[in-house]
Amino acid sequence: MTIGNSVIAGNRAAQAGGGIYNQGGEGSNQDQHDGWLYLINTSIIGNVVTSENGVGGGLYNEDGGVATMVNVTVAGNTADYSGGGIENGGLISMYNSIVAGNIAKYGADVYTESGNTTNASSSLIGDESRNSNLLAQRGGADTINYDGKSVIGKSAGDSADSPVTTYDPKFVAYRAYDMADWSTELWKNWNLRLNADSPAVDLGNTYTAANLDYNEGNVRAYRYGALHMNRFYTTFS
Repeated sequence: MTIGNSVIAGNRAAQAGGGIYNQGGEGSNQDQHDGWLYLINTSIIGNVVTSENGVGGGLYNEDGGVATMVNVTVAGNTADYSGGGIENGGLISMYNSIVAGNIAKYGADVYTESGNTTNASSSLIGDESRNSNLLAQRGGADTINYDGKSVIGKSAGDSADSPVTTYDPKFVAYRAYDMADWSTELWKNWNLRLNADSPAVDLGNTYTAANLDYNEGNVRAYRYGALHMNRFYTTFS
């Protein structure tokens, strides 16, 4: 399935995948990869998973699922347990994307389940703070493969004295919220343009996007995300 030039916002699910649930392979045959998902110029924002052990507030990529993300913003999503922005049980490759400002107990922005793979190229992940061992609560950045242009934050280091680093993309207008404050309309009050001093500005890689059949002539900039890859902007017109 391909989703492009879209905003997926204000949705809720009981257990997993508040915005998108990408199904994996059937049964034990994960090679079938039922869940091929391609997201381009799209924002996944303001979605929630409501159950006590909910996962994947914005996107849940099930075991065996394969997802590719190009110029995607995942922000302001909530899951009670893990993967506030993204819970990955399969393979995710993201390019020129921002995953930030999401809420969960474990893996606030991205939670990669044990034995699975998340790749990031020219992307910003605000806080990927826990690894696949929930008890460890450390080593979060080690669960994402990322290139030299990506910035990956983690609020729990590899050891007790490790430095703590998180990245704020500096959206023009965004406010964190409690579950009790959530509504289907909440996201409409946000402006996910980037301020000029955002660490994401100029982080994008035009060559990477072009290799993935990205046509700059078809860019539409959104107030609620969908990045312009040259300046890594989130704008609306």
